[in-house]
Amino acid sequence: MNQREWYHTNDIPLSHVLWRMQMRGVLIDQQKLADNKVKIANQIAELDKLFLDTVGYPVNPKSHKQMTTFLYDKDKGLGLPKKFKHGTNKVTANEEALEELYYKTGKAEVKILLETRRLRTLKETFLEMKLSPDGRIRTSYGVTETGRLSSSSDLFDVGANLQNIPKRKGEWIREMFIPDPGKVWIKADLKQSDARVVAWLADDIVMKRLFNTGGDIHKQMAALIFNKTLPEITKKDREIAKAIVHATNYGMGAATFAKRANITKQLAEICIADYMRTFPNIRSVFQANVENQLRRNRTIITPFGRRRVFFDRWGDSLLREAYAYVPQSFTGDYINLVLADLEVELPKGTDLLLQVHDEICLQAFLSDVEAVKDLLRKHIERPIFVYTDYLTIPLDITTGPNWAECV
Repeated sequence: MNQREWYHTNDIPLSHVLWRMQMRGVLIDQQKLADNKVKIANQIAELDKLFLDTVGYPVNPKSHKQMTTFLYDKDKGLGLPKKFKHGTNKVTANEEALEELYYKTGKAEVKILLETRRLRTLKETFLEMKLSPDGRIRTSYGVTETGRLSSSSDLFDVGANLQNIPKRKGEWIREMFIPDPGKVWIKADLKQSDARVVAWLADDIVMKRLFNTGGDIHKQMAALIFNKTLPEITKKDREIAKAIVHATNYGMGAATFAKRANITKQLAEICIADYMRTFPNIRSVFQANVENQLRRNRTIITPFGRRRVFFDRWGDSLLREAYAYVPQSFTGDYINLVLADLEVELPKGTDLLLQVHDEICLQAFLSDVEAVKDLLRKHIERPIFVYTDYLTIPLDITTGPNWAECV
């Protein structure tokens, strides 16, 4: 695979940085943790009471049997159309099924179960995560097939996956993550990184011009989907459009698109057609190049030189995975490959805390914040040659008293 040089040049220095981040951990605000436990327990209790008053008997959202009976049994429940796990004939009552059922029926009982399930998941996943004795939360980093990092609890089941802390519908959890006393939290985000990489891989002139002039592809897509002007686009509209832009770039079909956007399949087909008409090189260049390379030797190489062989059975699933590989891998490497050099130059007392795919978090003394910002831009915002042109991904750097309140 000719990856020996990559391993010694990139992976080994990165592993030392990640080890120090794992050992350091992140301080948790114990008071906010306690307050959040009480708050979420009260919210769950209120929803349980509301459901009981509405239906007349309780249903445990975590019980597959109780949920499927209530949702799909005509005699004992609502008798709704059954939803099945993808590719199987097994009925499911997962979050995706509940969202689709509520969208189609508008039944209050389904909405209550959906919200209760989400709150219980947040409680069990993030408010009951195991802290170290020093009051810090730690994680164990791993590496995925794309080269992006994964995150999990450690070998002793202490810590948690710190890469799936929600930004919406639970962003208050990030308020518990605080810097050490006397320091501030610094968050550095790559701006529209995956979509920007796709624009350069596709060499799509229209999309590249949009990015180069400071445009927002996700707002443009939201305006198209929801038939609004750009000033009318809400934060939620943009988040939905962002997920759809990535999925459309990676070959998602109209049916799945419709489910995620809560729109009809017909409108989803129109949106996909309009998107591909506006940015034609997504399909004719980016996706076509990936498919041709797979047919040639099933090996995809990123502009950084990372390579991956795709062994799965040929089909849409394989193609979607391959389409996503280069943008996601590129984004991870764009940050990760400079962390070792960045760490060496950071002012004394400045620490790397978290790596969350296209985002890194640090803590620093207030007097060093501007110097740290300059170093982040110096090391990360660098031009990388992508097929026909140089690509530089800009950073959005914010600071605050905790992870959630960075502005």
